[in-house]
Amino acid sequence: MIPIPVIASPLWPAPAAGRFLQTRPPRGRVRVEAAWRGQVRVADVDSAQFELFRAVDGDAFDFDSPWETFTSLPHTTAAVAASHDYEFVLRLVNRWGLSSLNIAAWSVTADALGAADPVPPSSPRDVTIEPAAGGELRIRASYDYDADAADDLDATVWLIYLSTDGSDPDTGGAPTTVTMRKADGTAKLDYTTTGESLADFQLAKVIVRVRRVDAGPENVDSTNTDVASAWALATGPPPPSWSAVYHNGSPARQQR
Repeated sequence: MIPIPVIASPLWPAPAAGRFLQTRPPRGRVRVEAAWRGQVRVADVDSAQFELFRAVDGDAFDFDSPWETFTSLPHTTAAVAASHDYEFVLRLVNRWGLSSLNIAAWSVTADALGAADPVPPSSPRDVTIEPAAGGELRIRASYDYDADAADDLDATVWLIYLSTDGSDPDTGGAPTTVTMRKADGTAKLDYTTTGESLADFQLAKVIVRVRRVDAGPENVDSTNTDVASAWALATGPPPPSWSAVYHNGSPARQQR
């Protein structure tokens, strides 16, 4: 329960202005959180309850009939129907049925699958592409999954969109998927293509995204569009060269 300074009085003036914090629905439901500052006069905070009102597709609110009532925050609602626009208002009622003004008001649009405003995972960083042996390509990237994990928004799959004709990758097509390995807050992608066998100086481009598969609305991807590119080499990058140096009269090999 969010703590409220209590003043022993049955009076119920309008509370101080509220601040809605978050609506992120787990699997088609709506998560309700709110906070407000200042003093609210309420006779008995233990017997107060929240009332959530809902209007669908532009209809007026019926403030005589709350959609849901509950006694603590955060609260997760019942599932909402797909393909509708919803407006919500949250109020607080004391033991005598005296209602506050709106503590919070917000809107949600549920898509055709019943998911409301899915939050994408964070974008990967340090995306690079470089030639590998035999005309193949090596693609690397990092993803800070700890930044998303606190809200159960972390991704678990890499998505690789690759083009080899010089055009930008088509993120509307089917990507190559790679299961993510996580350790110490950062996942690392190190992927080498197979079967490309590109010619010398054939231009390859890549967009790497991440996908959250099974938390909240399913299969939600990051939205980054940065393109990394490299010229392919049919024989791959040249091997490192060596030169002979002498140490205490004995030859040693030194990479350069």
